[in-house]
Parts: sequence; C-alpha cells; structure tokens
Amino acid sequence: GRGKTTLCKLLAGYERPTAGEILLDGRPLSHYRGACPVQMIWQHPETALDPLLPLEASLHEAGPVEERLLEALHIQPQWLRRYPQELSGGELQRFCIARALGPRTRYLLCDEITAMLDPITQAQIWDFLLREAERRNRPFTRADLVEKGRSIVLFPGVEDWFRRINAFGAGQGVQVEHYIISSGLREIIEGSSISGEFKEIYASEFYYDENGVPVWPKLAVNFTAKTQFVYRINKGVLDVSNDRDLNASMPDDSKRVPFPNMIYMGDGLSDVPCMKMMRAYGGQAIAVYQESNRPGVEDLLAKGRVDFIFPADYRAGSALEATVQDIIRKMAAADRLWEENARQLHSIGGDLLL
Repeated sequence: GRGKTTLCKLLAGYERPTAGEILLDGRPLSHYRGACPVQMIWQHPETALDPLLPLEASLHEAGPVEERLLEALHIQPQWLRRYPQELSGGELQRFCIARALGPRTRYLLCDEITAMLDPITQAQIWDFLLREAERRNRPFTRADLVEKGRSIVLFPGVEDWFRRINAFGAGQGVQVEHYIISSGLREIIEGSSISGEFKEIYASEFYYDENGVPVWPKLAVNFTAKTQFVYRINKGVLDVSNDRDLNASMPDDSKRVPFPNMIYMGDGLSDVPCMKMMRAYGGQAIAVYQESNRPGVEDLLAKGRVDFIFPADYRAGSALEATVQDIIRKMAAADRLWEENARQLHSIGGDLLL
C-alpha cells in the first residue's frame, strides 16, 4: 500500500506523472521508438495478456524473442498456440518475462512477480532471472540488496511504533513481539532502519556463495506460504528448517502464542489468506491502506476478511494505534479472567477445562 505499483507504472510509462517528468538519458520514454527500454512485469500475468490473442502473438508484441529465452523459461512449443485462459498463472508469467526481455531492454521492473505463484515456479523463475542478470552484466550481491534497504521510506510513525506499542503492552502486563512475513526480499528488509525490531523476519531470500553472490533461491514466500509462518509463530517453531515440530500435534494450551493473542496487519492481496485465518481462529486482522487503494480494503471489510481498516498512519494518537491498544487491553483482560477462573476451580478442587 505504499505506492510501489504506481511508481513502477510511472517509471515504465504506463501512467503520466501529475507533476514533473520522468526522463531516461534526458529523454521522455514517449520519444523512444519501438520496444521501450523500460519494461515492467506484473504480479498478475493474466491481466497483462490479451485474452483474445494466442500466446505466440502476445509474445512477439514488442518484437522478436530469442529462442534461448523460451528454452531457459521452459516454455513448451505447444503453449504458443493456446490462449491465456488455457494456461496456469506460472506458465503465463514465463511468457510475460520472455516478452519483457527483448534486446533493447535496459531496465526491468518486477512488481512482486512471483507472490501469487507456487514455490517451485517461484524458484525456477528467480533462478532464471539470476542467470539472466549475470549474462547481461547486471550481477548483484547480498550487500547490494541490504544497501537498497537503507533507503526504504517508512510510513508516518513507524520508526517509533515498536517502542510505543511495547511500552503500552508492558503496562498491561503483555509481552509484545513483532514479526514480519513478506513476499519481498529478506536482505532488503534487513537493511531497513527497523529490522532490529522483529523477533523473526520471514521473507524470500537467496543462497549466496562465499563472495555474497546469489546462486539459488533459498526460500520463496508466496501468498499461501505466508500462513505457514503464522503457524510457526503460533507453535513457537521459528526455525524454517524444522518442519517436524511444525507438523507435530500440539495441545492448544502448549502453543506459545495463541491465535486470540495475535494481530495480523497487512496491506496487499497476498495477506488475505493470513487475515482470513486469523479471524477464523480468534485473532484480529487489520488492513492498512493509502487513499489510492481504499476501495480494495473496504471490500475486504465488507466481505468479512478483516476486522478493521485504517490509513497507514502509525503516529501516536492515530486511530490505528488506539485500536491496537484496545486489542491489547482485551488480550490482557481475557488472560486475567482465565487466571481467575483457574484459581477458583483450583480452590474447590475442580478440574480446569482447557
């Protein structure tokens, strides 16, 4: 909800700025003839392809495509004769990537291009992009990604949000922990000024060689995989390599963070499965937004997918802060009531129902 997609649209020439201008080598993109040197790949490939055209026609809209790209992206020859509605999202995204990587492409803007795809397809696509960046003499290192994170611009109030909420929780007798679950890159998040506030960061990441050069997608996080990390927090199994304990049966009273003691805050469609899960198990789901995407979050509220919607204003005294404080008060009160019930049952020699 920070405007990433809008910025990409502006940079790629899909939208015009309301003020100022965007130049490439001192020239507006509209002055370039033929394929645009700035290409964009969208999160939802089905919306980027004409449903009335066979995929071969869509593939060559911007000019000829190298055969090696089709092979590297595992695009099957028989797919070329099909229409978009006949292929999966992962298969369609391969066409979008091949189409965008023409010989004149100098900049490639990727708008969460694998967030809605299965983990295997995610890994294959990112492995291809790593190899292609190296082939085009555009390699990068882990340090490069961390450095990018240092320039992240935060929403108002985020910088001291954690200190304020932690202090409020402590005043209520509640220990507050913060986690981040993202389809973005862990390394960029680690470079941000708030990375130290999180007990754990769950995000996509690469495996690196001894020089910090990425060699393989180590972890790919999509919209369904996000729910796995909520379960990890719930059970206290934070190590992503420990699947045995994650999948083992565990009594509810042994779970480290019960769902009713969780608040999930999200700003995109990839957060919806976690939001729905949170509501189903007694937690709270909050969607934050900017004015440009308010209709989308209003729809989430109307359909019962979230409990609350708020502008992305984390400053002291904001409506978002007040509601989070109320939820923490509710958690504290519920715990006190449970403890009083347990004390009374114990005093009469009764059994505690868990």
